[in-house]
Amino acid sequence: MRARGVHRENHVKSYLSVSALAGLSLSFVAAAAEPVVSEPITVTATRFPSGLTAAPLNVSVISEQDIARSGAQTLTDLLKLQAGVQISDYLGGGSGQARVDMGGFGATGNQNTLLLVNGRRLNDVDLEGANLAAIPLSSITRVEILHGTAAVAYGDNAVGGVINIITKSGYEGPAASVEASAGSYHSNSLSATVNAHGANGAAFLTARGFNTDGYRTNSMLDDTSVSTEISRNAGETRYGLRGGSYHEAQHLPGALYEPDYLASPRLSTRPLDKSYEDLQNIEGFVSGDRFAAELGLRSKNQTSYMFGATKADLDTVSFTPRYTWSLLRQTLVTGLDAYRSSLATGASFTGAENTSDTRRDSLAAYASDAINLGGGFSFNLGVRRQAVYLDMTNIDLLANIQSGAKRDDWLSAWDATLSWRQGGTRLYARTAESFRFPVLDEMWSYYSGTITPLRPQRGRHVELGASEQLGPLNLEANAFHMLVKDEIGYNIATYSNENLDPTRHDGFDLGARLAFGRRASARLGWTYRDARFRAGAYDGNVVPEVPRNTVTLATLVQIVDGQHIGLDGVYTGERYFGNDFTNVGKTMPTYVLWNLHYTYVLSGWKLQLAVDNLTDEKTADLGFYNSFAPNPYAYYPLPGRTTTVAVAKSF
Repeated sequence: MRARGVHRENHVKSYLSVSALAGLSLSFVAAAAEPVVSEPITVTATRFPSGLTAAPLNVSVISEQDIARSGAQTLTDLLKLQAGVQISDYLGGGSGQARVDMGGFGATGNQNTLLLVNGRRLNDVDLEGANLAAIPLSSITRVEILHGTAAVAYGDNAVGGVINIITKSGYEGPAASVEASAGSYHSNSLSATVNAHGANGAAFLTARGFNTDGYRTNSMLDDTSVSTEISRNAGETRYGLRGGSYHEAQHLPGALYEPDYLASPRLSTRPLDKSYEDLQNIEGFVSGDRFAAELGLRSKNQTSYMFGATKADLDTVSFTPRYTWSLLRQTLVTGLDAYRSSLATGASFTGAENTSDTRRDSLAAYASDAINLGGGFSFNLGVRRQAVYLDMTNIDLLANIQSGAKRDDWLSAWDATLSWRQGGTRLYARTAESFRFPVLDEMWSYYSGTITPLRPQRGRHVELGASEQLGPLNLEANAFHMLVKDEIGYNIATYSNENLDPTRHDGFDLGARLAFGRRASARLGWTYRDARFRAGAYDGNVVPEVPRNTVTLATLVQIVDGQHIGLDGVYTGERYFGNDFTNVGKTMPTYVLWNLHYTYVLSGWKLQLAVDNLTDEKTADLGFYNSFAPNPYAYYPLPGRTTTVAVAKSF
């Protein structure tokens, strides 16, 4: 019999927590005034600017005003409050060590959720995942969240969903701004932004520095980021350059086994572990009504000291042209995605020393046709064909032995969507096929140098969605059923990444937003996930690290003109510890985190006070199961109550 490991007390606390979240949100439904509704521009679903209602799927948009009033200090904080987006944070406190999961994949959520910046892939072809700390909030004009697979439009990684981060161009915002903050655990930040624009062009530059001692011993973080864009207009066409740089020095305190976690969560078990990361990117772009393209270069350098020393240098060149045109009642989008990535790695451990060189070439062609059927109905049909070539080599420096492997894969993805829109009501039904290629260090072991080519992951999807605008109330709902074959994951039984037995991923997302004129708003989100093995040794078992339920609440009240106060809550339900494919251990405790924030704006000045983890809850987003340890449960504690004060001035 499986041990669920959740005590009755935890069930009662969970029930009360969810009731409190729902009750507080419903208390805002007493009276409402007509909201001011505007339709933002979305590029996520179609890869071309279009009205939000023209997207063939549910796309949620976080506006610049939403960001400014949210109280969030980082992109991670912002995404935690969105329905359908599950964030698992190793350290909290502004660290980039966070995982984004939209499809119920747990440990491989980062590899199955695609993150974009201005439509450009932020996911690299390594296990590191996208570093959310590299994108300062001050550079973001909006965030678009596409619920459901988008493998036709974007290919690899776009399995569970897509998050597109749109940065400022110089046309938005004041001429200049500066912001400074200070907070708990000796946290400090300073950022500055400059905008300039004329009749035919614009420029934008933002820079940010952040440092903290961290909540735990040996969790210091020091990072700096710079982001810029220069653009020109030529009629309906815009072209220019974007670039950015990011440096991070992060100390890594390690996991705590349960007795230490309960007694002293601020302890460190790895007092010497640390990592460094440097990112640089530059991109030339052109964007018009019919043609758009990007030519980019991205470089990432990582050094880590954990049990040994590892180094990885990854360079990626990309070219992504696309074209759209309309014929009668059809709109067709066609494009090419070409990428070349080179990864050079080195690893030194006791008794082992290896270096490897890997090249990955990827070329894809795709086409999507949107057909207006009349009567509010539309039909979207898309197809992608992608080829990936791998050439991997390893040298065992101690034994002076060279090994290698090559692999050539051709895969297809397709989707078909029928949607209907009438007034404020929208419905859609969709079927699709997706894929994911293994990233490079899923196939190469830092510890042994072993190269193990893995099969690409394949998925079949059925999705249903609806949205409704009822005066001041906006509702969005979507459900999915996903059958995955050759899912790629880490198996602790073999100490290696491998193609797992077939899995099933079911999910439902519900988002409700209510506006009370300009004075108050409430947003409630519910995310449900059920991910299980459907064959093999773990048949019927739950995929670890996937919360069954997540509930989010964000409220905002305007006290008087220029003053806002908000209370946000996130409930995270039960989920198995990482590595527990057998489901024999207990589940991680459920919890609710409350965050309070206050904003005062006057004559270009902004004062913001934020208190995160208001009730000083002892929590951990992530934990791991090790049956060989005396106590098998290990946790990565999140910070206790954290206070931040920020002052900003716009010119």
